[in-house]
Amino acid sequence: MLQLRTILGMAVIGAALLMSASAYGATVVIGTVVNASGQPVGGVTVELYDELLLGTDQTLSPVATAVSDSDGTYAIDLAVTSTYTIRAASNGGAVNFDVIVANGTLLAYNGIARYPTKAGSCDPLIRTCRPVGSDSWIVDPDQPDDSGAAGLAAGDLVPNHSATAGSNALVLRTEVSSGSAVTSSPALAGPCAGIVKTALGTQTNWGVVGQLHVPKDASATFKYGKSADSDIGIGYSTNDANWSMKGSVHVGNARGAEITLSKSTSATSRYGKRTKSQFKTTKYKYVTCAAQHFWKIIGEKWVAGADWGQDTNEYNGHCLDTYFQYKSSYPEGATFTRNDSNLAKYNGSLDVFGVGLSVQSGASTFVTLHWKMGTKLGTYWLCGNDDFVTDSHRIYAGA
Repeated sequence: MLQLRTILGMAVIGAALLMSASAYGATVVIGTVVNASGQPVGGVTVELYDELLLGTDQTLSPVATAVSDSDGTYAIDLAVTSTYTIRAASNGGAVNFDVIVANGTLLAYNGIARYPTKAGSCDPLIRTCRPVGSDSWIVDPDQPDDSGAAGLAAGDLVPNHSATAGSNALVLRTEVSSGSAVTSSPALAGPCAGIVKTALGTQTNWGVVGQLHVPKDASATFKYGKSADSDIGIGYSTNDANWSMKGSVHVGNARGAEITLSKSTSATSRYGKRTKSQFKTTKYKYVTCAAQHFWKIIGEKWVAGADWGQDTNEYNGHCLDTYFQYKSSYPEGATFTRNDSNLAKYNGSLDVFGVGLSVQSGASTFVTLHWKMGTKLGTYWLCGNDDFVTDSHRIYAGA
């Protein structure tokens, strides 16, 4: 099954589209509808659904729609109302949406998370927020709409994205659900809109939310708490058997809760392991008004719990060779704290309903890594895997 892909800097989205989108309000998502061969499909209705009332059966109507132009491009606008800003405040600043094409002939799906911002304001919970002159839906630059790709191993990274709707364009690759050939024709668009959503059950399991690496003769802590700041990949299937990843949801927590995992080392040993916490997920069946079926598994809530995961100590001890360009040194008794920018994504790390979902957790005010060096070795080393320790997706330890 082909996936929805997030493409940076799409040349197919012209200036005329961007101008028309901004003229009517805050743009939630733009992109292109294509068929299974990658050819643009015009005249197709793209629907935006609000991911609300989790864990319950619902009959849904789209909150906004758009019809793709002859070149397949679309733009969906939605007013940033107080309803969305209030709801976002209890979910780490984000509102989760579904983007769907379902007209009886074609079917496409992707989940997205957006951060609503009123003109001239910035919610402190929204890490990517920048003061703007008009209402906007901000895109997390570290969490692309397509949150997983087939063939990626656990821990592989997905490129960062600019915090603008224009450069986070969502390609909707449609499937032929009726068996007929796909053509680029306005006749493919239908007046039908709406979805019946049935909850099939819930599961709670462990997901990897980070990793902690400690040099010799040091101590370190990993704290994960209020706002929970994790993006969980969405499992998607058209037959309840063959699953793929289709975007992600942001799972936040506004309550005062946190977990802490700590480790101290001796002067002769280093430490490295992944860190885990628990999430509640729900499986749904969707039936469109055109009688098309698909299934979705979605992360809905962080429920705490803490444990150590896979051993990763093999990456330590290489700050002066493999990761030499990203090394940083510290004297005896020094400390270093990291509480900004997203950490690594772990594809397949949350196993629910027999499907492995990805989890990506960001460092923030409430997701913190902290090191304290000892007094026996003189110089202590930390290093990033792909950037300096202030911005890298992983931080390793030791020379």
